[in-house]
Amino acid sequence: MIAGVAAQGSQADVQVALPQAFPVRFFVVGDWGRASDSHPNGYNQTRVAQMMTKKANSAYGKPHFVLSTGDNFYGFGLRNLSDPWFTQKFTNIYKGPGLQVPWFSVLGSEFELQCAPLSLKRTRTLLHHDYSETSYCTPDEITSPLYQLDPALRKRDWRWHAFRNRKLSLAGGQVDLFFWDTTPSSLYNFYICSGGFKGGIRTQSWPNNVVWLQNQLAASKASWKLIVAHHPPRSSGRHGGSSEVKYAVESLIRKYRAQVYFAGHDHDLEHLHYNSSSFYKPNYHTIVSGGGSRRYTEGFGYDDGVPSDYYPTDPSSVWGALTDGYVAVTLKAQEMVVQFYSTDFKNGTTAVHVARIPRLLKPGPDLD
Repeated sequence: MIAGVAAQGSQADVQVALPQAFPVRFFVVGDWGRASDSHPNGYNQTRVAQMMTKKANSAYGKPHFVLSTGDNFYGFGLRNLSDPWFTQKFTNIYKGPGLQVPWFSVLGSEFELQCAPLSLKRTRTLLHHDYSETSYCTPDEITSPLYQLDPALRKRDWRWHAFRNRKLSLAGGQVDLFFWDTTPSSLYNFYICSGGFKGGIRTQSWPNNVVWLQNQLAASKASWKLIVAHHPPRSSGRHGGSSEVKYAVESLIRKYRAQVYFAGHDHDLEHLHYNSSSFYKPNYHTIVSGGGSRRYTEGFGYDDGVPSDYYPTDPSSVWGALTDGYVAVTLKAQEMVVQFYSTDFKNGTTAVHVARIPRLLKPGPDLD
């Protein structure tokens, strides 16, 4: 059964169709948007989209919605509401009939921070060591996360919804999705020049974001509490887990019984299950789905295929791979089934890893 549910957008309420009964089916993909880059197949963005379409046309069925874990329009984001990248990197890529469902996205570090230097003319993406080139930006080329948040984009493609901090309830209130903006957690991001762009990091408050999540979790009566963000608290990938996010969120997960944290940021796929024997530690799963395009070659103990202590494997890691891909989720009343699909495994038609997550993760008594 599908019913209209009001979701608070960045400027106005919108009506979107969300499932009101189990099972709930959705895809999770992140760190995408290289389809128009000068690289064959857009660093696999097109392949991943084709895999998602095949899955939607299989016995699994059409997903009810798609979650995007941020860094959507690599590498600069959108520079205005008519930016052709929106069509080139979103509408024209995820065009399969099974993907014509609502897309719910969080923001990410790339388009929160960067702009397009005039010298590059948006022909290639900036790497992290190219931040100094932002001094060459011209006013008409400066990007802003406010464009991604603007409901006016739905005039171009009805599917698109982007949030900073927002809660959506579905399955008759039994499931709460908490979209959480983690980009302001980084002091480095705050102080670089592009952090001051319109709607950028310096207009945001990390403490306020944490308080928002705490209040939402505390008020939630849902059986399933799922957090969707860009930065993972734990990860074996190139970036690794964010210590700021980990310190902020794990105590909240422990107290309010959130079961799953969906993230991107690291350009790979990973399933982590943190289950400490300590009474004061949380028991939760992290699903990193940042393989939407251009995988990293560093992480999981390797740097360009060479073992490296700089990229240690997180001890809570259950499975992970430096690969492009996405995950397909089936959420039932008592169990979540997460299927990981990789461009490197059986042409993306068979899950390379399956996680079965029970609703009750058996944490200790409540902490006041």
